[in-house]
Amino acid sequence: DKSWIEETTVKNIMDTPVSENITNKIFKVNALVKKVDGTGFINYYIDDIDGKTGSYVYTQCNGSDFDWLDKFDNKFCTVYMVAQNAKSSSSGCVWRFLPIEVIDEGYTFDTNDAAKYAVVYHGIPQFLNSYSGDPAIVLETLVSSELLGFEGVVLSYASSDESVVYFTNENGVVTFHGGAAGTATVTVTGSYNGKEYYAKVDISITENDDVDYIGVKDAINAENNSSVTVKGIVGPSLVNQTGFYLIDENGAIPVRVTSDIMATVQIGNEVVVSGTRTITKDGGGQICIDTATIVVNNYGSHDYSTNSFVKDKTIAELREIADSAEATTGVYITTAKVYVNSTPFSLTVQMQDTENNATYILLYSGGKDQYNWLKDYDGQTITVELALCDWNAKGLKGCVLAVVLEDGSKVLNTLNFK
Repeated sequence: DKSWIEETTVKNIMDTPVSENITNKIFKVNALVKKVDGTGFINYYIDDIDGKTGSYVYTQCNGSDFDWLDKFDNKFCTVYMVAQNAKSSSSGCVWRFLPIEVIDEGYTFDTNDAAKYAVVYHGIPQFLNSYSGDPAIVLETLVSSELLGFEGVVLSYASSDESVVYFTNENGVVTFHGGAAGTATVTVTGSYNGKEYYAKVDISITENDDVDYIGVKDAINAENNSSVTVKGIVGPSLVNQTGFYLIDENGAIPVRVTSDIMATVQIGNEVVVSGTRTITKDGGGQICIDTATIVVNNYGSHDYSTNSFVKDKTIAELREIADSAEATTGVYITTAKVYVNSTPFSLTVQMQDTENNATYILLYSGGKDQYNWLKDYDGQTITVELALCDWNAKGLKGCVLAVVLEDGSKVLNTLNFK
């Protein structure tokens, strides 16, 4: 008998705080089942109908105990499951799932619900309940889903108090702004094929508390193992480390954070971070800000400065730089030929000197997927923003922040940004 089982959505489960114990319940959801191969293991994901909101199945056998899910891979199914084992870290938890029964009933999305879907899954999640200062966030105005079979839901936004929260529209680009301190109600409306759906969210704008901070260069030069509070722009991703480059007019420094904190920032946010200025290994290694927290996030989509990036070094000249911690805070704009060596279990990338392919810098990575995005440039000579790094004190390697295209636009390293 399943009549007592609660019908809900994966999103609702994921939004349930772990302080609310729901592990004694069975839920019925419409979900997308996905099989994702790893190196020596398989993860099975139970995602909501948006194809991304969800979590993975708790396995004790590297995934082999759930090979019965293979036949449902990439299908929308009716799933009966338990939420359990909220995977914990020092800064948060996330539910993991145990599927009990999966039924392929030929689920199709009712496009009459497209407007509601766009508001619930795309419109409302763009907002937090509180901001300090002006977030200047570009908002979605048109939602389509190939998975669900619709396109062109229009999202619009209105504020109950435009002195507190207001929206600008420049050439069709709608941006959310914060003004005076206070609280306003934002109404998000979805429109599709003559049908509308709306939802409301209360947003508070507060004035920034005065926070004393230093610049990136001062953090680089700070005493080792000292506490620092630093302001800058969130730059591209680290690789094989959880974190990002923090960049201002005078420098760039890697910042390591937990995955939970990583999920709260995006490239271009203006932030103040607090952490420990450290070197990862005695006698060498990587200079970074470790165990960092976000003190203030002013959000926004700011271009990070390249004023401190060195622009006159070749790969051959970078190879001549002696291994030292001081070398790990340099970022260079240089030209290199890309060589990608891909196997079923690994992927290595060399940035070769344009005059001598035998002279190269190997990119630091720890997985075959971390630099997949550079496969498109294999064999090409390109311009890159390249940082030198040495996380294990085993010699300098490279980290590509961005590929700079001929028109000046960039393809950014977004590995840790989801």
